[in-house]
Amino acid sequence: AVFDQSYFGKFILDGEGADEAVQWLCGADMHGRREGAVVYTPLCNAFGGVEADLTVTKLGGGLLGGGRGWYFCAGGSTASRDYAWITRVLEEGGYAGRAFLRDESEKYSLISVQGPRAQQLLAPLAAGALDDLSGFDFSTARELTVAGLPATCLRLTFVGELGFELHVP
Repeated sequence: AVFDQSYFGKFILDGEGADEAVQWLCGADMHGRREGAVVYTPLCNAFGGVEADLTVTKLGGGLLGGGRGWYFCAGGSTASRDYAWITRVLEEGGYAGRAFLRDESEKYSLISVQGPRAQQLLAPLAAGALDDLSGFDFSTARELTVAGLPATCLRLTFVGELGFELHVP
């Protein structure tokens, strides 16, 4: 199945305090994550309640055009609320001026290819980069060329089958 999920929120957190800030924001342990690691995590409030659940990718190594920092991908129905909440919490936590959140939602399209034939559907468009998945682990990201376009590909699924997310400028 192919889904257009371009309506999802896409935010980049960078700056000298970004690593410390992402560790403070996320329920998952983000410390020591390698470039290209993708983590599904809640963002919790001061009472332990869940404010958001989203994926966070450690940038570097050419991902999303070569920047450093963290890439948040939030569900479309809550994206603007999630962005506002993260911005407020970063400011309240003392990260203003050290960690910067940018809304890149309009800059990237998101196409999700999911299901048992996801690799068969996508591989012919990826110039051989997806012919062998042995080096492309679940919950990791890499840069690919898909149908002649640069794409950050996350090997990720929420449907119980093989899946990929293509984040395309």
